[in-house]
Amino acid sequence: MKTGIQDELRQAYDSRTTLMSRAPATFRDRLDTVRKALIRFPPPPGAAVRLLVKERASGYWLALQDSLSIGADAANGLQLSCDYVSAHHCRLVETNDLWRIMDLDSANGVYVNGTRMSGERFLKNGDIVQVGTVTMIIILPTDQGCHVNE
Repeated sequence: MKTGIQDELRQAYDSRTTLMSRAPATFRDRLDTVRKALIRFPPPPGAAVRLLVKERASGYWLALQDSLSIGADAANGLQLSCDYVSAHHCRLVETNDLWRIMDLDSANGVYVNGTRMSGERFLKNGDIVQVGTVTMIIILPTDQGCHVNE
């Protein structure tokens, strides 16, 4: 029986904790997770920086401009109403064509590729970001459109 991206992401996240229960062990595992998400939820046309947001049984794309605040509060650019998300959880910021994510001292942390981060860090094409029970994948544009670096 073929599994969908919901099953793959559900297996990758243990909802009883804020830790990834089966974090991608290798670059190949991470790339496989991203490819499956892109097949299930293909990005819209265009070369904009995209963020695939996977909540519960649905997924949707956001085109990113220069920054995006993420949290449970309605004042955020991306409001997440799910477990383990602080009012002002994190922020994505673009500077000189480089994207970074900043943890805004959230209670449950931000995970990038299965590892809890602190402070801020730069994001690469295809990085998997976990905020509470929501999984996000950042896709950066290239000359040929959006794709995942190999």
